[in-house]
Amino acid sequence: MKKTTIALLLLTSPVIAFADNGPGCGLGAELWKGQTGLVAHTSAGTTNGTFSSPLSGLLSGTSGCDNPGMVSNEYQKKVFVSMNMDDLAQDIAKGSGDHLSSLASLMGIDSNDQNAFYSLAQQSYDHIFVSSTDDYSNVIAALDDVMRADDHFVRYVQ
Repeated sequence: MKKTTIALLLLTSPVIAFADNGPGCGLGAELWKGQTGLVAHTSAGTTNGTFSSPLSGLLSGTSGCDNPGMVSNEYQKKVFVSMNMDDLAQDIAKGSGDHLSSLASLMGIDSNDQNAFYSLAQQSYDHIFVSSTDDYSNVIAALDDVMRADDHFVRYVQ
């Protein structure tokens, strides 16, 4: 009995954090909608973690999730840069490429500004990629700094 209780606590511990405010959104939140209390919120959070991802609901605006627009674009940019660091570094070094183009789109850079963005990124390569051990957050921060310093691109930085 003790082992079962401990196992249940370990399985549900990440979702207990939702107990005060509910599980937010997702399939679990939809299935347990209108119910309150620790059991309902834990069950909804467990359902979200098992059968669906609230992230997909946030990005698509489904399952009771509100798509926050700018926030999800920022999140997508972080995920993209973290997953494509090497390819992005190569594209920035040469001033063109699919990864650099995708980043420009995620950042909301108008198509008529993209070539200038590619050039700016290429000219700033040494500032953006200071060392080979940079993580994605340093790369994004450095790119934002470069864009803030440019009168034309400052409007694209949050």
